[in-house]
Amino acid sequence: RPQNALGCHSALSRNPPLTAYLERDAKDYISIRKNGRIVSSEVLFKSGLELASTGAAAARTQIARMKHRRDGCLIAFLAAIPSRTRAMVDLQLGKSLLIGASSITVCFEDDINKTGVHWETEVPAPLMSVLEEYLNEVRPWLMTRRGQEHDYVWVNDKGTPLTREYFAAKIRRCLSGN
Repeated sequence: RPQNALGCHSALSRNPPLTAYLERDAKDYISIRKNGRIVSSEVLFKSGLELASTGAAAARTQIARMKHRRDGCLIAFLAAIPSRTRAMVDLQLGKSLLIGASSITVCFEDDINKTGVHWETEVPAPLMSVLEEYLNEVRPWLMTRRGQEHDYVWVNDKGTPLTREYFAAKIRRCLSGN
């Protein structure tokens, strides 16, 4: 009977590609495929805060300032609280984003999480002011432009809730610098 790398007889020994993959993985194989594409959350967080402040201040129009503030907040939020696209676009005030006197809590119900477990966390202090500015100034401004009324946290330029597609494209554009 064929033996695998450990000298054992198993179903793996009948599947050379799988065996090769596992052996490579076991030898601390390091893929260079993603080198240069993975950005640390610290860098993303700082970039988001910078876009929301300096980038917004440099914008020429009110809509551009508001978009920079929203996009910066969104990037900083994702860096501080990594979330799936569906969870992000489904965030709602009073349901999954709970605003207290001195804290903001993000709650993801079990049906929105990949693990199927309820999960919640407080928004970290460095993100609080940017998120509060977005919620109190930017979001209402964007929503008022087209007479929108809803509880979704993240809104597009017309004040409607972000769709998954818009959200994913927006993040790609922001991170590529466009």
